[in-house]
Amino acid sequence: MKPTHIAIQDTVILLDLLQAALITPAFQMSFTYCITDFVWAWLEEEHRQQLQPYIKLGKLLVVECTPEDSEAIGELLSLHPRFTMEECSVYYVARTNEWPMLTSCKCLYTWVYVPPMQLLNITWLFKQLLTQASLTKKAALEAIDRLVLVNPRLRVECAALKRAWAK
Repeated sequence: MKPTHIAIQDTVILLDLLQAALITPAFQMSFTYCITDFVWAWLEEEHRQQLQPYIKLGKLLVVECTPEDSEAIGELLSLHPRFTMEECSVYYVARTNEWPMLTSCKCLYTWVYVPPMQLLNITWLFKQLLTQASLTKKAALEAIDRLVLVNPRLRVECAALKRAWAK
């Protein structure tokens, strides 16, 4: 079953998509990306302006956290101090709504969340871009190269993805 909503763990993913010129194909896919108001507030105004059209189209949902949500998020933060408030807020909203969560790099993808949830990574995203956004393999490979330039932490995953596609 394909998800209808995908929670985006942090601002890095959105910034990577913007800087690697992948934002338009990413928002052509069949699901709605979701972030919290904590993540939205963390973005610079320029980036919020670039993302505003996708909010209007219903492709990016900014979930407003209630005071009760904020209290639960604070409890999560105390249990998982390696995460930021923004990351805990997205985890909380994703878990509450049973949405999978897209993580920005392998180190976050391999962290253990309690309770566990479905985590998606950059490899999954590129497979979706090829099938749902009708991105050609050549365009995807070029996009991978751009992505590694803007976020070197993704180089290992991106290199593995390129090797897999070369077979």
